Amino acid sequence: MKDLNAPYDWFKKGQPEDHVMVRKVGLEPGYKTVILDSVTDLQRIIIDEVTDRADTGPGDPVGALGRQGFGQLLGRSLHLTRLFFDLPVHVLMTTLETIQDGRAVPLLWGQASDEVPGYAYAVGRLTHYDDLPVKMRTAFKGNVESAASPYISLWSKTSKYYAKDQYGAFGNYMFDTTLTKMLDMVYEPGGE
Repeated sequence: MKDLNAPYDWFKKGQPEDHVMVRKVGLEPGYKTVILDSVTDLQRIIIDEVTDRADTGPGDPVGALGRQGFGQLLGRSLHLTRLFFDLPVHVLMTTLETIQDGRAVPLLWGQASDEVPGYAYAVGRLTHYDDLPVKMRTAFKGNVESAASPYISLWSKTSKYYAKDQYGAFGNYMFDTTLTKMLDMVYEPGGE
């Protein structure tokens, strides 16, 4: 997780040209977006650190997470999320998903599955057309036939999945979702 400190610091300080991220990694200032892919995996790394199993072999005994460990996991997950969402750039975070009480939600452990999405202005669910319920597939059939990709992003919460669009820009769904298309819908074409 400490590997995130230098890039975070570079973005927080406004991407200075004399920063270690420029000297050692060769990045050039001017980035407008940070993508953390996947926060689910970042939580798994935190679990390894909290239980002291980061350097153990597959057959070695490992510590239990326990109540205190879940508290550390939540605290570190929220700290990471808050710090990155406070940066002066666009931040995209991805997670895997899981089904909880018949509803698709972000695969984050404990309260983080509710708390982390709360920092974002938009939470979408990217899914393949064939994985949609029959009613939705029927409703989207014409759209998917004219789309470049059979993937659809869903932006309105239902009883089956979590989503939100506080920008009010994306509508209920979007085909051919790209970052450029999303930013053009939030700002104006060619904007931020």
